[in-house]
Amino acid sequence: MAILNLILIINGGSLFLIGAILFYLFMSILRGTSFIFYKKDKSIRKIGFVYAISSTFIYLLIPSLLAYVLSEKEYQPFFIDWFIYAYALYATLKMVFAFVHIKKTFVEKDIYLIDIKVSNLVLAFYTIFLLAFNLINAYGSMDNEMFGIMIFINVLVIISAIIALIIMYRILKWGKNND
Repeated sequence: MAILNLILIINGGSLFLIGAILFYLFMSILRGTSFIFYKKDKSIRKIGFVYAISSTFIYLLIPSLLAYVLSEKEYQPFFIDWFIYAYALYATLKMVFAFVHIKKTFVEKDIYLIDIKVSNLVLAFYTIFLLAFNLINAYGSMDNEMFGIMIFINVLVIISAIIALIIMYRILKWGKNND
């Protein structure tokens, strides 16, 4: 999605999309580096701490896409029509697996895995937000009711991000007490 949004900016899109690009790019970098450290058997609590702090700053980028929605009233990152259906399937699977894996991960009590699975939920909601806006653009019109829906979905994303951060910081406290 970072690449598709970058293509939109290059084709004359709004600079508000930089927030969405940075969100996906930074989440990819964070996940890649934390995975490398996790496989090198570094301190799991330290990796969880870095993940929680980094996620805090990355989640601050979430409202930038709403600003884009409210200012531009158009968003079409998919240059081939059937990509929207593939993205819908991806968003649905991401949401299902996020919920399934969260319960299983809490039983294992691995700080790193809990952080990853909780952030998957935030990414799933963010993906649903992008999908909803794209569907409204493709098959409807952005009227006042649709603005309300977009704001509601973005608030859900922000609430899920806040809950995810609370869980990340609480699990760090649990990890510190059980070291």
